[in-house]
Amino acid sequence: MPSERWRLIKDIFASTAEIPPDQRDALLDVACADDPSLRQEVEALLGAHDSANSFIELPAVRRTGLAHAATNWIGRRFGPYRVVAEVDRGGMSEVYRAIRDDNQYEKEVAIKLLRNGFDSESLLRHLRDERQILAQLSHPHIAHLLDGGTTEEGMPYLVMEYIQGQPIDVYCEQRQLGLLERLELIRTLCGAVLYVHQHLMVHGDLKCSNVLVTDKGVLKLLDFGIAKLLNPTPALTAGDAEVSGFLALTPDYASPEQLRGEPITTASDVYSMGVLMYRVLAGRLPFQPRHMMSREQAMEICELQPAAPSATAASLGESYRRFARSLEGDLDSIILKALRKSPQERYGSVEQLSDDVHRYLSGLPVRAYGGGPAYVAKKFVRRHRAVTAAMSMFVIALLVGVVATSWQAHVAQRERARAERHFDNVRRFAISYMTEVHAAVENLPGSTTARKLLVETSLRHLTELAKEAGDNPILRRDLADAYEKIGDLQGRLRGANLGDTNGAIESYELALRTREALIREGGKIDLQRDLLRTHGKLAELLVIQNAPDQATEHLRHVMRLANAFAAMPAATTADRRNLATSYLALGWHRAALGHIDEGTALMADALPLFQQIVAADPGDQRARRNFAITHQRIGGILVERTRRYDEAARYLSRSIELLEELRQADLQNADLKRVHAYALIWMGDALLGQGRAQQALSMHRRGYEVFEAIRTADPADFEAPIAAGYASSQMSQSLMALDRAPRALEQLSHSEKGLRNRAKGVDDELPESHYYIGLLYFHLGKVNAYLAAKQDIPQSAREQHARQAREWLRKSNQAMKHAVTDAVHGIRARDKIAEAETLFESLAEGQPIS
Repeated sequence: MPSERWRLIKDIFASTAEIPPDQRDALLDVACADDPSLRQEVEALLGAHDSANSFIELPAVRRTGLAHAATNWIGRRFGPYRVVAEVDRGGMSEVYRAIRDDNQYEKEVAIKLLRNGFDSESLLRHLRDERQILAQLSHPHIAHLLDGGTTEEGMPYLVMEYIQGQPIDVYCEQRQLGLLERLELIRTLCGAVLYVHQHLMVHGDLKCSNVLVTDKGVLKLLDFGIAKLLNPTPALTAGDAEVSGFLALTPDYASPEQLRGEPITTASDVYSMGVLMYRVLAGRLPFQPRHMMSREQAMEICELQPAAPSATAASLGESYRRFARSLEGDLDSIILKALRKSPQERYGSVEQLSDDVHRYLSGLPVRAYGGGPAYVAKKFVRRHRAVTAAMSMFVIALLVGVVATSWQAHVAQRERARAERHFDNVRRFAISYMTEVHAAVENLPGSTTARKLLVETSLRHLTELAKEAGDNPILRRDLADAYEKIGDLQGRLRGANLGDTNGAIESYELALRTREALIREGGKIDLQRDLLRTHGKLAELLVIQNAPDQATEHLRHVMRLANAFAAMPAATTADRRNLATSYLALGWHRAALGHIDEGTALMADALPLFQQIVAADPGDQRARRNFAITHQRIGGILVERTRRYDEAARYLSRSIELLEELRQADLQNADLKRVHAYALIWMGDALLGQGRAQQALSMHRRGYEVFEAIRTADPADFEAPIAAGYASSQMSQSLMALDRAPRALEQLSHSEKGLRNRAKGVDDELPESHYYIGLLYFHLGKVNAYLAAKQDIPQSAREQHARQAREWLRKSNQAMKHAVTDAVHGIRARDKIAEAETLFESLAEGQPIS
């Protein structure tokens, strides 16, 4: 028998021997095509294999390649690596866990090599190709190639990063992840696959078992055993190409063109991503026949349309049935577009698929749905349901006002009574319109301009109403509520605001004075409860206005009132929630001022109070949010002020878990997005402190992406570009720890551009903003200074980096000088000024830093 013929027979046998006999037909149909004799020879070998107790005896002419068939790799050494256990066994390869123990350092690794007996030239070439492919890839979500070599028997092997994780579908099911978390994992995977495509490669075997997720939630893409270069080497023969078209593919995830033996392209990976999404979100694979490898199975995949994922999810248990309604419409369309039979009808790239998932998460129209104007309008209304309703109410109210005015003219004899009622109606409308529209827009992306208009218009109306209020207690209480809402819009700390801190303080003080006057006149106890909230908000702003003692006084007053209310026999859930919140607020304030032990102890006292409220009423969203924030703030303080990274990571991990549950129920809530982003960034800081730079980078990037999305969606938002700059500052430290200085510089420069116009308008009375802007400039200077000291780049480039470093360090110190007198950020600002001066001195001679 010609050697080429025998090689083909053995390759087909190798790819089918480990598949159950009743599932081989479809693969043999493709592999043997129009060659019945080839199929007969393969089936004869398979029959002998099935009836034997061990590997079949092959002719002597091929026995040299099987000389090591009985080799036991456990305990063997591969260079400095010692094999300790078998991890996995595939159709043609084995993976072992090994330890590097050469007295230099110890490290767990995974070693991959061909299974005993599967050493044909084409299979050996496949392993070498995989090694070459992995050597070109360096991505945080792709398993890293660490080393490689050849055994004494001439068998090539790969040494890879050892991943302790679970397949993505198992990970999601065991942790009962919500739809949001699953979609975020899918977008992370899309990023890894896109990276592969950008390096002119196709993975070719995307499936759940090749996507592992660690206990820390880090996703890793594995197994490039049948990956293909988009521009294959000319040395590849036609016979090799035909074999590699089916070799080791997984039919459940394979695209129609793969099953037909046609060339693999990036469109094949898009299809496999669609199958994976279907499994992760709907609970099953698109096709579920009794015999997965039968001829009927291949026909189904190539010709029949799968059921909508929502219908499949609805037919399963509660763990997936809960997703059914969310899958209907947009997500069904996204998945089914990826699963189109024709490659030309699928998404043009994995990036487009990921972008459509992002559009779904953002409440935007998805491209897969293909709806017309009515669909776009429907999506807008869904994203801004409350605003749309409020504006409709406004139009109706105007019409009612016109009718009422005409009616007044018609019945002049009732003018006085009508005027009184008209004033009362206007009062109720003005107050309710301001508060309802405020509630509708405060957490929506892109609503800053609307908030500014609302503030200006509402203040005019409130001023007129205040003149008419007299001693009317109902109107005065409404006015106090309205002034507090105006303060929130003007400058609420850590929320969407207009950056008008002085205006916010003035509005809060108006609300406070109005309520205190009503209490002195014998107002109800509810007014004192309202005081708690206003005192707390005013205290937060007094801190950033560098009035920490006044802020402390307000917060201690809040705690006294809250304790009194919570101790009453008729205390409500709101009273207990206010007490817990008062501990959180005072604790955060004291810790921020440097009283770490006092502050963290107060916040820790808040945790069981919030936990009791949530246990009694899981639907109490405010308590759940503050429970998460308390964990977040304790973790943040421990990271930034004490460097107790392990303890901080425990608090932050719990915070992220709680916040992701909250976001699942309210995807568009901008306030939750901000809180979640800060938790991610601080978690990144904790991981970096533990020496886990790669995981830290992943967390920092996630936090940055949230702030960047907010900034892009709402260009007028005052806080978002500053927060995105802070995220970039922290992300740059992870990148530097990974020796990726050029990427750090690119990241910082992008955020600086987004911040440029905003930085010019920062009020001198906002030291916190100046500190974070200065921090971004400092890291730009630091990275440039690092590059200026590198000896492996041209002298001209080093001089350019030195000039830029000096310029950014000057700008950093100018910004930091506005923050040095601040009670909260002053110490850190002075530290950064000193660091900048040290860096400046290390650079080539130039002008003084200040």
